[in-house]
Amino acid sequence: RVANGLSVDRLLKQNEEIKKLNQAYPEIDIYSGTEMDILPDGRLDYDDEVLAQLDYVIAAIHQSFNQSEEEIMKRLEAACRNPYVRHIAHPTGRIIGRRDGYAPNMTKLIELCRETGTVLEINANPKRLDLSAEV
Repeated sequence: RVANGLSVDRLLKQNEEIKKLNQAYPEIDIYSGTEMDILPDGRLDYDDEVLAQLDYVIAAIHQSFNQSEEEIMKRLEAACRNPYVRHIAHPTGRIIGRRDGYAPNMTKLIELCRETGTVLEINANPKRLDLSAEV
């Protein structure tokens, strides 16, 4: 759990509440989703049985930024190839003025996202700006 992330029980309880709200208010759509960590070994914070119950899943690297490019790319590839992950968030992890982040092979990551249909976040937060104009 990163940044006070939800336990599996809390996430599933939230998902049930969203289902109830969708039944109570059929004129609007409320989606359930999560942003979760891609762990240092490439596993995801939640198991597939949990992810299958959500409408939208975002994965991001939040730790072990000092891994090699090869290790980082293995983690990102595992997430992109997961059938429930739709989106990779802050693809360099950097926070300008606070931390450098990690250095994926951006050309390979973009190709991998194209191949798997995974959204790659363009984070315009002035402290993030993950993707350069050259990419």
